[in-house]
Amino acid sequence: KAEGYDDPKGFFRLQLCIEEIVGNVIENCFTSDNRTHYCNVSVTLYKDNTITIGVRDDCPKFDLKEAYESINEENLYSNANLKLIFGIPKEIQYNHLLGFNNTIVKI
Repeated sequence: KAEGYDDPKGFFRLQLCIEEIVGNVIENCFTSDNRTHYCNVSVTLYKDNTITIGVRDDCPKFDLKEAYESINEENLYSNANLKLIFGIPKEIQYNHLLGFNNTIVKI
């Protein structure tokens, strides 16, 4: 437990977000070609107990927010990982800069 961090569910949400976001990168990019790819994950815990997850990868442009907004709600099981990701954080930001996807998630 991080000193001063008093959210018992926080680390579970942190783990789940990282697993789903990085899993999405690996599933949709790392296996699509025979290149070596880059994915960096950073985690910051702030004094107000906010957790920020930063994920940066060199895969083709992929905005989680756009993908989430295009989900067909009629199929309950389609894109379950995106539904899970967007059910947890307070905020998700995305940009594509210099050939890198940059996703910032605040829990």
